[in-house]
Amino acid sequence: MSTRFAIFKLGPGAAYEVNERLRVGASIAAVIGTLEQKLFPNTNTGIEAQDLRARGVNVRLGAQYLPCDHITLALVYSPKTELDFKDGTLKSNQSGIGAGIVTYRDARIEGFALPQELSFGAAWRAERVLLSFKLAWLNWDDAINQQSITASDPDRATPVPTLRRDTPLNWKDQYVWALGLAYTPARTTYYGGLNLANNPVPPETLTPLLSAAIA
Repeated sequence: MSTRFAIFKLGPGAAYEVNERLRVGASIAAVIGTLEQKLFPNTNTGIEAQDLRARGVNVRLGAQYLPCDHITLALVYSPKTELDFKDGTLKSNQSGIGAGIVTYRDARIEGFALPQELSFGAAWRAERVLLSFKLAWLNWDDAINQQSITASDPDRATPVPTLRRDTPLNWKDQYVWALGLAYTPARTTYYGGLNLANNPVPPETLTPLLSAAIA
């Protein structure tokens, strides 16, 4: 049982200085995802999904404000990006009903999304010290709830012309706290940091079929 899951982003960004204290920016990126899954392919009920692709558009908006020369405040927002994987194939081991290995030529996996995200950051800079803080909210609760695998157009006669499997995931919202420090006593700069976050994946729906590394 395994998954190969990758997301690529590529796009331009732009920023505008409203005045000496306020800057705003935005970026828009094309999102491309690839996905392959194996669920016990060597068993009588195993499946193997291959060559699934997803495409989407991700937007990020940001603002930076300097209330004084030593303090910087920042805010970033990004809406949810739906990623439904399709145009793949799925092999289903139906040896238990005498059909052998059936290849479905139209396979899709739905239920993936990059979450809505809102982040706030602040930094304080002195002559030799920089302190920074960040709080981020990732709306996984609305992004990943159920994974649905659907396959049709089999390459041979089978009692199962359409295959569907639903897996509940029920991810929860994630909050990320980050602290950073940079200290330059002389020519050398020392860095330190702390990052704390709750796990958005409930223990009862934890599965290797969707790596929590994307969180």
